[in-house]
Amino acid sequence: MLYQIKDYEDFFRILDKFNPRYSDWYGGVYIDEHKDICIKYIEGFCEKPFLDKLAKQTNVQVRFEKARYRYRELLGLCAEIINDFTNVSRGIVGAGIDEKNNKITLAVTDDFRDEGTLSGRDEFVIERFKWLKTNISIQPSDGLSNGKCFFIAGYPVKSDKKVHGVVTAGHLSEIKKEMSVFCDGKEIGNIRDFEFSDVMDAAFIELIDSSKCSDTVSTVPNPHINGIAPEFICGATVEMYSSNNGGALIGRVVYPSFSFMKLKNIIVCNYSASSGDSGAPILIPFPSGERGLAGIHLGTFSLGGKVYSYGRTAKSINARFSLELDIKNKELI
Repeated sequence: MLYQIKDYEDFFRILDKFNPRYSDWYGGVYIDEHKDICIKYIEGFCEKPFLDKLAKQTNVQVRFEKARYRYRELLGLCAEIINDFTNVSRGIVGAGIDEKNNKITLAVTDDFRDEGTLSGRDEFVIERFKWLKTNISIQPSDGLSNGKCFFIAGYPVKSDKKVHGVVTAGHLSEIKKEMSVFCDGKEIGNIRDFEFSDVMDAAFIELIDSSKCSDTVSTVPNPHINGIAPEFICGATVEMYSSNNGGALIGRVVYPSFSFMKLKNIIVCNYSASSGDSGAPILIPFPSGERGLAGIHLGTFSLGGKVYSYGRTAKSINARFSLELDIKNKELI
């Protein structure tokens, strides 16, 4: 079926009514290779009539797989690990739920020591973690003392006060409010708001001429954004529109939420990225041809020898800065 953004929105709205995350039967959810939704359930705690009712109320094809662990149990274990800062000394630096495989992935360093806490526990998969080079998208020009910086990529927004601009990454430590922003040597606006913390890494740039927004976030092939993607869900296809590559880098969501000791609730995907991609928009393509804005790219790391990219959701950024997608300028031209 040619599922639309609305089909997925309706599905998650219905699923949320049942509040499954803390139920006895729910083990997780992911999108399979056919772009259908798969719900993991605990046998014996889930009534088939309930599942049939859920499947009939949505246009999205839903199938079901048996799970060993309740999602709430995995969520609780993740919280214990992340909130116990003594784990850092044992080499445990992060954790996230692999909903497709119904397990927790632990990110550990070479200093990892089990000390018997995790041995024999099947719900954990232990992966070696390594930071890679941090990507920077807002770069200094003519010296930071002049209050100038370059801007590369982001997505168009407007504030609750109808101020038009773009959102990009905010992890240049010297960035400050009211700093002038340049693109191709021309001043285009200034930093209205930014935050670089464990829960946020974004900057809101107010544009001098909002009609030039699409020129400022130039990428090819310039997809039309049909709205905010309803969910970052395990297995969903994503497209990161890199300024370096002039088009989309394609991958999948691996962890809808992953936390490190100094980085909370990031989204982790397996598309490739390089230095300078930070702030680039991440879109979710739907079978109907629509694309939903999912978030922005921020950086890369290695886990278990595989390279992953991570970012923040547009939903969390917009809520933090009181922003919304700028419908008028929602083409990344």
